[in-house]
Amino acid sequence: MNTDAVWVGKPQLILCDIEGTTTSITFVKDVLFPYVREHLREYLRTTWTSSQTREDIACLWAQYSVDCQTAKTETTDPQFPAGLSDFGHFSEEQTSASTANNETTIEAISSYVFWAMDRDRKTTALKQLQGNIWRSGYQGGALKAHVYDEVPAKFRQWTEVEQIRLAIYSSGSVLAQKLLFAHTLAGDLTQYISAYFDTKVGAKQETTSYENISAQLALPPSAILFLTDIAGEARAATEAGMTAILLTRDGQQQHQPFQSVNNFEQIRFLHN
Repeated sequence: MNTDAVWVGKPQLILCDIEGTTTSITFVKDVLFPYVREHLREYLRTTWTSSQTREDIACLWAQYSVDCQTAKTETTDPQFPAGLSDFGHFSEEQTSASTANNETTIEAISSYVFWAMDRDRKTTALKQLQGNIWRSGYQGGALKAHVYDEVPAKFRQWTEVEQIRLAIYSSGSVLAQKLLFAHTLAGDLTQYISAYFDTKVGAKQETTSYENISAQLALPPSAILFLTDIAGEARAATEAGMTAILLTRDGQQQHQPFQSVNNFEQIRFLHN
């Protein structure tokens, strides 16, 4: 295990990934995702007439339509839930009807959502729905988010002592990110975070995504330090001009040419 400090120039902003970086992968895989599977149908039933659920389902339907076209031109996934006509027939008028009359539609939506989750899809439509389901869990006290032990203290040090801004970039929706950091086992950490980004700026292994983030932050890429556990993301960020450090918290393999650390304590800043 690498225990050496990694020294980098002091950035104006630190951009953090979540899964495997601030938060255990097992929390996401073993707590958050199963919560969606367990509560999806009931969530749809209880929020069926809400404008938010109508929006979520419209986004899912648009993504499903794209996936249907892709299935026709690429190798077909035999488990792809094709022909969900009841999903497509969803309309604003239906939301006013009794949920008992919409069980077929709910089952169609559920089959597509579970198919996408089984493949760890990163689509905005899926992440938006998941975020809204998690909101009910966090607000009801059923969910408390994990963060690694040193994260709260380092967030505080970076922002209050070092005067470095902090932002989050995750494939999870901005809503899901805010909920997670507002409901951690260590308390509310959102006071330290000044900006959030999700896949609306682009996929996490695309260079243009980091260029978009830099532009939205009104900072040159060279002023941003990106922390992640995924080499492909680090590569995309450095190609955009950022500095990147890989987190290898759970014994992941180190990837050249990136510097790597086991935790935030090993990150040190060179002051001009």
